[in-house]
Amino acid sequence: MMHDDFLKSRHEKYTKRVLTSFEGETAETISSLIIEEAPPSPFLTKKQQKEKIRHESSRILLQLFHTFDNGVAKLLDGAKEYKKHNREVDMKGFSEELLKMIRFFSKVKEKEYIKKWVKNFEEGKEYCEMIPLKEETIELLYQAAKLLYEKEAYQDAKDAFSTLIVLQSKNSNFWIGLAHSTFFLEDYKEACFFYSIASIFAPQDPQTHYFCAQCYEKDKDIPHAVNAIELALLAAEEERYKHLKKPLLQEKNRLQNML
Repeated sequence: MMHDDFLKSRHEKYTKRVLTSFEGETAETISSLIIEEAPPSPFLTKKQQKEKIRHESSRILLQLFHTFDNGVAKLLDGAKEYKKHNREVDMKGFSEELLKMIRFFSKVKEKEYIKKWVKNFEEGKEYCEMIPLKEETIELLYQAAKLLYEKEAYQDAKDAFSTLIVLQSKNSNFWIGLAHSTFFLEDYKEACFFYSIASIFAPQDPQTHYFCAQCYEKDKDIPHAVNAIELALLAAEEERYKHLKKPLLQEKNRLQNML
């Protein structure tokens, strides 16, 4: 019992230290963009809402690193399964790349690579470039994570996409995959957070806002859902997305009828 209390105390102190590393431009940037989806609150000012989201972004982003090792294992499982249907995949080369990645992170203390990830995020750098990993390796890792999701192994897929984001933080497809997996685990607030970050890296794509609206509806937060659809409609002004305007308008009318 004393041992458990000691471990809990150590973990809480460690978490507090790591959270502090997120309390910089990264959390500030993310919260500024996410707040755009929040309609005026009768209880909180915009500044208070932003502060709440900034703290939440710190807590949720920290979780990505706690599942890193498990995510690597799940990506390897997914890659082996993917290989069964794609014989041209070079598993020997892929395994060597994975070993290189594992060696890279084994030399860095966890709290140090988290801080470095934050710095990379702010400066536009990626771990996959620092290791470095080949583009085909990243693509195979993505296909492996997608396969886990398609097999409805949503927790495994979530861990796998979390690992991909540690490696390449500005890839909107990785954030969307993480958000989809989280959605089907029925954690709608967290899923919405991940969709919102995906929208930062794919600002012209209306679908991230549409998916946010689904999360809000699941949480019975219809005003936020309507607001997210309105953002999707703004993004759908682009020529390549204009075919989405009609279904989005229908969705907006459906939601407004629920108010």
